[in-house]
Amino acid sequence: MCIRDRGKIMSVFQTDRKEPVFLVKEDNIYYLVLNDLPQNQFNAEFLNQINKNLDEVEKAPTGTIMITVSTHDKNFSTGLDVKYLIAGSGDLREQLLIDLQKLLARLLKFPKPSIAIINGHAIGAGLMFVMCHDYRIMREDKGFVSLPEILLGMPIPPGMLASVLGKVPKHIVKNMVFTGQYIDGQTALRYGLVDKLAKNEDLIKAAKEIIPSFSYAAKFTDAFVQIKSQMFEFEYNKLINEPLDAYTSHFARHILGKQKAKL
Repeated sequence: MCIRDRGKIMSVFQTDRKEPVFLVKEDNIYYLVLNDLPQNQFNAEFLNQINKNLDEVEKAPTGTIMITVSTHDKNFSTGLDVKYLIAGSGDLREQLLIDLQKLLARLLKFPKPSIAIINGHAIGAGLMFVMCHDYRIMREDKGFVSLPEILLGMPIPPGMLASVLGKVPKHIVKNMVFTGQYIDGQTALRYGLVDKLAKNEDLIKAAKEIIPSFSYAAKFTDAFVQIKSQMFEFEYNKLINEPLDAYTSHFARHILGKQKAKL
């Protein structure tokens, strides 16, 4: 399949497919397409579908590159599915967070070079998911990234916070999490949250231009994984091993309490 370099990025992937996540293959590129519209929020099924498709990418031939995109022009991912969390039990909420952290840890050590195309808002866990990719390209004229948990009165699980701290200087993350500010493309580039900006119609082209620089990483996957494991050992261990009891208890008291007050 030949993916056009120009034209609205969504026109490349807009189909009548209903899967929340699917793959599009072009030569040595596997596009991981997020399609759980309109917000690509993380719930159990969305996580399951992402992991299922990552399994296929992981089995792809040597030399494969993964590019993650969204089929929505406004949202890349707006984070956790709060309605799903509210409707579920305490065990369900904790399991969702455990599974999300396992996904982030998996991406940190993923054996294929990964590029995230941020063509819309990446909020909360959506930004954390982006940050676990190896390279990030953001639309220059539209969209925001943010860690807005403080605006909701919520803490951030240690592993998820570590996934951002592993990629961006601490003073930048401090400003983000203390204020919950919404950050545009130019500021995200200056902060180091993204590596490159491009016009909407040039996002795929910009991603393809990066691929040659990852040719050796894609070829020598064992070495690539070992290097990433050494670089992100602390973040990986936080994501896998840090208990989530305090976070889920706070969620139950704070968010569920607000919902009951509305009744």
